[in-house]
Amino acid sequence: MRISTAQMLNAMQQVMERNYERYHLAQQTVITGKRIQRPSDDPFGASLGITLHRLLQESEQYQRNLKTAKNFLSITDVALENLNDLVRQAKSLAIQAATDTQNPEGRAAIAQQIGQILAEIVSIGNNTTYGDRFIFGGLQTLTAPFSVSGDTLTYHGDHGDLNIEVSPAVVMSVNVQGDPLITGIYNAIAQIKRYVETSDIENLSREGLKELQNQLDNLLRTRAVVGSKVQQIEMIQQRIEKRHVDFTELLSSIEDADVADAITKLKMAETTYQVTLATMARLGSLSLLDFLT
Repeated sequence: MRISTAQMLNAMQQVMERNYERYHLAQQTVITGKRIQRPSDDPFGASLGITLHRLLQESEQYQRNLKTAKNFLSITDVALENLNDLVRQAKSLAIQAATDTQNPEGRAAIAQQIGQILAEIVSIGNNTTYGDRFIFGGLQTLTAPFSVSGDTLTYHGDHGDLNIEVSPAVVMSVNVQGDPLITGIYNAIAQIKRYVETSDIENLSREGLKELQNQLDNLLRTRAVVGSKVQQIEMIQQRIEKRHVDFTELLSSIEDADVADAITKLKMAETTYQVTLATMARLGSLSLLDFLT
């Protein structure tokens, strides 16, 4: 069977196109460093790669969530520590005022110091923020949670939990509501101040100090819960970071090309393509005289 020049050229055209496609894919592999350029290169690997990319995105989101949760709780813990110091100062002053040797002028000075402590408690409640979000307002994080009229403290927040998903199926509440924690501390110290101002030593010693100790115990329990959550977050962070590394390494083993092997294949594909072009050029320049000589 005789093969016409046109048939020969058409066959060479198809060969050239296939060789160019191989050359182009080899070139893209070297440029991108990725073994899989299209799903058909490795259907199973491509599918697994899509899954791993999704898991890595989720892992990165959990890492951001964990950072936010830890920062929120760490700021809260600092505020609680400052409140603890103020409560202990108020307790020390109350004990001083309760002694029989204390005169009215001394108790008036103590009451003034206690008033300063109350102002500092309100300041902590209203000025403890994470970015532009108020820590102690529950879910009402955009407005200051407290206002004061005389010795009366009013809470403007709510009692909602600020929940953050810190790992798959694990949601953690990261906020401490200002009520009843701060309002309870404030009210107990405000009552002590009134006992001191009126020299009501009996109620100061019996009721005032007892309630203040109750508030201090509650504050310590709250700090313990916050500290426990910070520790839990740090453990989850370690686990998520390890998972992220494992997924990244697995994805690399699936997608990344062997650079040395990719360069070798590129050179081979380039040579093959150049030979095909040269052959096409040679065939294109042939005439009837070439076949007769």
